[in-house]
Amino acid sequence: MESFYRQHLSYIHDRYYGNIARNAAQEILKNLISSGYKKVIDLGCGSGILASILSQAGLEVIGVDISFDILEIAKRKSPNSIFIQKSLFEYSFEFSDIICAIGEPFNYLFDETSNNSELAKLIHKIYDNLNPDGFFLFDVLSDDVDADRNMKIIENDDYTMFLDIEVNAEKSILTRKMTYFVRNKSCYEKDSETHKQILFKLGKVEEILAETGFKYVKLNGYDGHPFRKGHYGFLCKK
Repeated sequence: MESFYRQHLSYIHDRYYGNIARNAAQEILKNLISSGYKKVIDLGCGSGILASILSQAGLEVIGVDISFDILEIAKRKSPNSIFIQKSLFEYSFEFSDIICAIGEPFNYLFDETSNNSELAKLIHKIYDNLNPDGFFLFDVLSDDVDADRNMKIIENDDYTMFLDIEVNAEKSILTRKMTYFVRNKSCYEKDSETHKQILFKLGKVEEILAETGFKYVKLNGYDGHPFRKGHYGFLCKK
């Protein structure tokens, strides 16, 4: 299987794109920590930003991610958490008080698994492995994302990225092509990755949640920070 979020992209993601994890962590601390919950499973945990914040607040966190390189950062960032390299769709759950999936991890097609049927199976597994009155917090990309092709160059002190985002509306697939140059001492190292994401119909996601038994509130952002167009969150209670 092709590897994703390799060393350089993991570094970029951790350093420059961690705000959604920070905001989601504050959403959890603000709304859920007072309920006495202690154990969290963080699906698609990335570089451990959310795990680190919640661990420092006294919660026990298990992080699950498919990328070896990004988990190496997570282990350093949150040494008291447990991290498991696994596809979200293959992970064997433990009973938990809170399960979260932040940053659209259900959309990614890293192992060509995600579709409506597999999403429904996964949400049922999540429901079954939440303790009574447990919470499930997640966000997804829907098929009403901005469909215009987006090509741009992103420059920072230590990397430059050429980014090309294209949406196939007929197949409901978003493709993100990234070529980047990361500074390493006196030179730049080049790498590239292509990520594909399935775009879910928002109504179908809500239908799955209702059929599973979740009571839920739709979110337009975490901790007062709004999502972009086509990006939605859900705070669900068992």
